[in-house]
Amino acid sequence: MNVLAAHWVLEHRCRGEADAYAIRTPLGWTLVGQVSSQNQRKVCVDCINEGDHLTDRLEALWASEFNESTVLGKSTSARDKQVLKTLESSTRFLSCQFEAPLPWKDGYLSLSNKRSIARKYFSRLMTRLMRHSDLKESYVEVMSR
Repeated sequence: MNVLAAHWVLEHRCRGEADAYAIRTPLGWTLVGQVSSQNQRKVCVDCINEGDHLTDRLEALWASEFNESTVLGKSTSARDKQVLKTLESSTRFLSCQFEAPLPWKDGYLSLSNKRSIARKYFSRLMTRLMRHSDLKESYVEVMSR
């Protein structure tokens, strides 16, 4: 999916015209420009702002996505409560990443006939691509990489 809003420049910082500069997008900070003219090695830098704690961001995400009080004043359904219970009991932190279970509907956990399901989705995809030539071109471009 092409999301133009992800490329909006919210803030930028630069020293001079010939120097590399930093831009902040909704996805975070990015360094743009030449890093070193003398050294041709690849450079990879991960920058974490000390005021930007990952745990705080994850808790804020959890609170905004899964907190019952943020569901626009509507009561949470039994299905939502079941999913929340599964997420709360089964989400784990493993070697610097979180692992969460997929919220399957009851009865859908075992996919007995995967081939027929895959063929059905493939058929729907082909029909959609035939109707929308621009979508087909984008799909072919991405799948050719």
